[in-house]
Amino acid sequence: IVVTDATLRSCFIDTNPSTGLFDLTTANVTLQGGTTKQYFPSEADAVNNTNEIQSPANHIAPTGVAFVRVNDANGCFNVAKVNLYVIPPVYSTVLEDKIICIENTTTLDAGPGFDGYLWSTGATTQSVSNIGVGTYWVQLKSGNCTSMQKVTVYPSQQPVITYIDVTTSTITVNVVGGTP
Repeated sequence: IVVTDATLRSCFIDTNPSTGLFDLTTANVTLQGGTTKQYFPSEADAVNNTNEIQSPANHIAPTGVAFVRVNDANGCFNVAKVNLYVIPPVYSTVLEDKIICIENTTTLDAGPGFDGYLWSTGATTQSVSNIGVGTYWVQLKSGNCTSMQKVTVYPSQQPVITYIDVTTSTITVNVVGGTP
């Protein structure tokens, strides 16, 4: 049985970014007809026909390998390796939390280099304007994968007047807190 090694790529899983969801049945390891395939986590398991992967169409795994045992009707077999590659999340390096005066607005910019943007505001642009205090997110598309990045706009600390000093031609207001 003639087999060739294959490679499968999968976007990361949001809840566990070091893993991906792979459909091992799509690995093109042989063109030979009349064969059946079984999927295993190790080459030794494939050779010994033990510890078969029960859901090869929905196999969750980190970057690594899986093995396919290709059987023919005569009881012969060969083993092919499938390289599994999890595409990691890609985040903006310029999008950062901000501090603004509570009555002001700001602009959030995720930066260039992504294939698409979707903000929690509904915008699909690289940046969004007139953003007030709050927590926002942006989905950043890179190839076929999408990463969600959160950003928070915090209100600056408000000053509190502690006392006012009045002289003949000067008024001095003393405060604590806030940003000068």
